[in-house]
Amino acid sequence: MESTFLGVVRQVIGAKIIVEISDDIPSSSPIIDGRLYRLGQVGSFVRIALGFIDIYGIVSMVSVSPHDFTDDAPHTWSPGRRWLQVQLVGEAPRGGSFQRGVGVFPTLEEEVHVVTEEDLRRIYSTGSGSLPIGTHSASSALPATVDLDRLVTRHSAILGSTGSGKSNTVATVLKALT
Repeated sequence: MESTFLGVVRQVIGAKIIVEISDDIPSSSPIIDGRLYRLGQVGSFVRIALGFIDIYGIVSMVSVSPHDFTDDAPHTWSPGRRWLQVQLVGEAPRGGSFQRGVGVFPTLEEEVHVVTEEDLRRIYSTGSGSLPIGTHSASSALPATVDLDRLVTRHSAILGSTGSGKSNTVATVLKALT
């Protein structure tokens, strides 16, 4: 079993999957290859290896208690089990680049893994016209970039609620341009 192993797929509902976290994971913050990972946090990524394709998803719900995940049919979930609801967002052939959208869906019992720094680089890879503006929230070693060509040749907006950092974002982008 790989050190990144998280659990297995128990249900597939279109682009949403339900993952049962393995009992062999003693902590929600394991150290993998010298880096601390937060398992099961809403917004974190997971990876499912299917042959020559890696499918990526984002955790949208975390549960410890038995839960009815669909309105269609009742399910019996073992008490005390840990569950993740994951929204599939994209895929990448082994050694290839990440693409949004999923063409191949996982089946039951497929292994689900924590994404590593390498996976995050693949998901957030940048082109030659990218402008670094900071670091990514998922990894301080991963640069947050803006595609300069797309920024200036398309409509752009920086949106957020009061106090979320819109003005700082604009200042950071303008500073990076100079």
